[in-house]
Amino acid sequence: IVKARSYADALRGLDGFERLTGCEEVIDGTLLLGYNGAVPGLANVFPEWHVALATEAGEGRWEDAARIHGEITQLLQL
Repeated sequence: IVKARSYADALRGLDGFERLTGCEEVIDGTLLLGYNGAVPGLANVFPEWHVALATEAGEGRWEDAARIHGEITQLLQL
């Protein structure tokens, strides 16, 4: 997440450049930092949760986004 912050700051405002994360554990955090989205592996299996997370974050409902993200990260225990 430290590097994600550095990347977000360095690339903010760069026309046409999209910042994406692939790390399941930090999706909500990187979205909050200004990343444009995520390409996580679990989205192939549970797309509806990832869409819901992106929707909540995109609409500024960070508490709901964090709750959904918590559910997603619990899946990593499987």
